[in-house]
Amino acid sequence: DFCLSRGLGDVYKRQSVPSTAGASVAQSDLDRIAAEVTAETGVPVGIALHDASGTRSAGTITDFPAYSTGKVPLAIAALRQSPALAGDATAAITASDNEAADRLWSALGGWQATGKVNQVLRDAGSSTVNPGWWAMPSWTIADQAAFFAAIPCVDKGPEVEAMMGNVVGYQRWAFGNIPGAKIKGGWLPENGYSLRQGAILPVAVSYTHLRAHETG
Repeated sequence: DFCLSRGLGDVYKRQSVPSTAGASVAQSDLDRIAAEVTAETGVPVGIALHDASGTRSAGTITDFPAYSTGKVPLAIAALRQSPALAGDATAAITASDNEAADRLWSALGGWQATGKVNQVLRDAGSSTVNPGWWAMPSWTIADQAAFFAAIPCVDKGPEVEAMMGNVVGYQRWAFGNIPGAKIKGGWLPENGYSLRQGAILPVAVSYTHLRAHETG
């Protein structure tokens, strides 16, 4: 059981949570992907993968603002507090609605929301600390990859995972082009556009999959 193997079985009891991505992407593959994308686009990149063998990362970017990917732990925290927040949680995840995310933050108690979101991060084994807003200014790519892998294992995580599988069309870029992928992206118009995306992939990940969808 994937959740139990990560020491998360006591957080959320689920009978069978398979590791859908086998250890099929070597560190050398990730290094090659990052180098190729940078060579083709002229922009720095970072990529991280968490699978049955652990977490690996490559590229020159290792830490980056969370942008709208921070709505994932926010939505989980909101659903833990009240099922009445499901509408705004859905809008925040599927359409990346910033106003919905702000309402969730307020519903969690404003400054008290920080502790509730940090509890979600801890439950998923994350070492990241939210300093006081859903769009966290720092989330390492390796830590986010491990967090996304643990989403099915934490309380209310499966509900948000399902929302990530129903993201609207214009939000389905990069790994969102893989059928069945559960995704959440984020961006900000800085130096053109700065982008990041987390994904739970329903396939045995290979170099070909990652290379084909790294840049959307």
